[in-house]
Amino acid sequence: MLSFDVTFRILSQRGGLLRRMAPLLDWTMETCRSVERAFTARLPSRWLYELCHATIPLYYFYWIPIFLPRRMVTKIAMDPDPEWCVLDTFDWYSHRYPWKHTYPEVRAWFEETGLEDIAILPRPVAVRGRKRGE
Repeated sequence: MLSFDVTFRILSQRGGLLRRMAPLLDWTMETCRSVERAFTARLPSRWLYELCHATIPLYYFYWIPIFLPRRMVTKIAMDPDPEWCVLDTFDWYSHRYPWKHTYPEVRAWFEETGLEDIAILPRPVAVRGRKRGE
């Protein structure tokens, strides 16, 4: 979700407009990724892995503001380590049937297992908790 993706560095004067447009942008990004995944999930794993190597130079281009629309259409891992960039991008595009969870759903799992100090981290779908007494 765009509202939690801290890798989108948006100027504060544009933040209000973006928040109002977030549902439409989220839908657009998710639809684009579903279309891409329909193709990539059917590729042989080796081909997809090699294709994911093309994301290494994209990492640098995607930090340039003019490429923001492209980032919304094609998701790549925004990790400065090239190996993690390839691996994370491969993970996103290799699943034929991705399973997604919401923050409230994950938080409920943490609470059910007795974790405390539950916090949503400033990264997409990242939650942290601590065992009681530790």
